[in-house]
Amino acid sequence: MFLQLGHTKLEIYTIARKFLKESYKVTAKFPIEEKYILSQ
Repeated sequence: MFLQLGHTKLEIYTIARKFLKESYKVTAKFPIEEKYILSQ
């Protein structure tokens, strides 16, 4: 069973999750050199 944490019910949490997914989609299209720079 999973923990029931209260922060997952906050609106900012859902907005942040959507932002994270979109940023992953955008950075997936970056050239390899740019991905390396972001990870440093």
